[in-house]
Amino acid sequence: MLMKILSYLFIVLFLWQSVNVLCISLKRQFLILSDEVVKKNENLWEQCLLLTGKQVKIITTLIRDVILWLLKKKADEQLQARKATILQNVVNHLNQNLSQDLQLKTINPATTSGVDVWVYLANNLDTNSQKELEEYFMGVLAKYTNEFALDYMHIEMNVGAGWVAKFDVKTIEEATYNRMARASEVVQEEKFDEDLDLW
Repeated sequence: MLMKILSYLFIVLFLWQSVNVLCISLKRQFLILSDEVVKKNENLWEQCLLLTGKQVKIITTLIRDVILWLLKKKADEQLQARKATILQNVVNHLNQNLSQDLQLKTINPATTSGVDVWVYLANNLDTNSQKELEEYFMGVLAKYTNEFALDYMHIEMNVGAGWVAKFDVKTIEEATYNRMARASEVVQEEKFDEDLDLW
């Protein structure tokens, strides 16, 4: 078996070098026919080895890039699978305990798409209730993972679902960065003089 592999390898290398020699020879002939200055004393095999070295470098770089891309893709898939499992655990916890712990009325069980969590509320919440719900969700999420965190929560009217509290969950690094960026945003309010007449 080893001899067979070595013989195939030898044949492939021989064909590869033959193609390189043929390409270099044809290039020389083309340059001569087009009246280009060509060094005739250059060693054909030396040029062939230089070309092979460049080709090996290109091939190894390409293989490395493909392997890195595949590893990153696999890591992203695993991360998404872990996130979906964790969010499902959070949803189960919310469905069992949310109404009792916060005395909130919901019209449907909470759901997840593997990206975010939706809690279907009976009505819109005031600012204090929203803050309590957000902190409660952050606590429940922290119970199940230290890899993900709440990026933001907002409540909106959704056609066919009513009032929905949407919890956007990201990796802890991304969520922390986004929350800090939003907290540091400077809101500039334009001040207008109401008594100013613009006639």
